[in-house]
Amino acid sequence: MGTAYRFAHNRIIDGRPFLVWGNGIGDVLIPRGTPLEVEALADRGWQSNDLADEGEQDILAVYFRTQAKRSNLYGRLFNDTPVETDTLATLTGEVTGTGYAALTWPVSDTGFPTLALDAGDAKVTSSTQTFTAGGAWSAATTLVLATVATGTAGLHVAWSPLSSTRTLAISDTLDVSVSVKLA
Repeated sequence: MGTAYRFAHNRIIDGRPFLVWGNGIGDVLIPRGTPLEVEALADRGWQSNDLADEGEQDILAVYFRTQAKRSNLYGRLFNDTPVETDTLATLTGEVTGTGYAALTWPVSDTGFPTLALDAGDAKVTSSTQTFTAGGAWSAATTLVLATVATGTAGLHVAWSPLSSTRTLAISDTLDVSVSVKLA
């Protein structure tokens, strides 16, 4: 995830499913189940930025019900390919290694300093955080935004695949930021 990422999400328009590709400048609608969709999904330069079902429900519960706002959200690395219905309990392959720990974003104007319209839709972007390996880490393919730093008791809010598989060695770093767009 990041401030200059490419993303994909799904949208139903007039009862037909579309894949929506975006790059922060504009969006392209691609009909699902077509050769264009296959070609787009094969392009590794495009990276999904998806809200999990738990994340969608959590956002709505805070805004429209009496659930309290979270104080922090956490960035965790996994070697998995999440789907919308995944929970922290169903995700597998969280990174292990010397010095690995989830990143913390305070839910505040400093943790998520950019709130702006993007192609007419609201988008919030976090500050950039850095993972630094204290030794060899297992492979990472996905950044997961969660409500807990460890374990499976919290919620899987959102995820994005990394641009390539990353296996950090001692002193390697990985900069990440999180963007969430409501369309």
